[in-house]
Amino acid sequence: MLYEDSKTRPLSVLELYAKARKGEFPKTYLFNDNTKNNTKVIDNYYFNRQAAPFLICNYSNKTYDYYLDVFKPYIPVFAIHFLIYAFGMSYRYKFPINDYKLLFKH
Repeated sequence: MLYEDSKTRPLSVLELYAKARKGEFPKTYLFNDNTKNNTKVIDNYYFNRQAAPFLICNYSNKTYDYYLDVFKPYIPVFAIHFLIYAFGMSYRYKFPINDYKLLFKH
């Protein structure tokens, strides 16, 4: 599925969120008519004012696969992930539109 503007031009993620912030609801286009998507739930993810698009940067399957293969028999998976993070080899999130801290202010 994708969202389109009034000229049936697909919207980028940033364009979609910009419209959502203005209270505009673009047309949804479903590629497969047989798909039983719950567009109400999907729309809530995009048009909820607390939602924010993000990018996952610096993710490396090779890094995670290596450390999981080596240490999984001895150390719990959550601890391996924590160690990868603690040693600065983990991914990070970037929020191109919102300051993510504003999402938690109520």
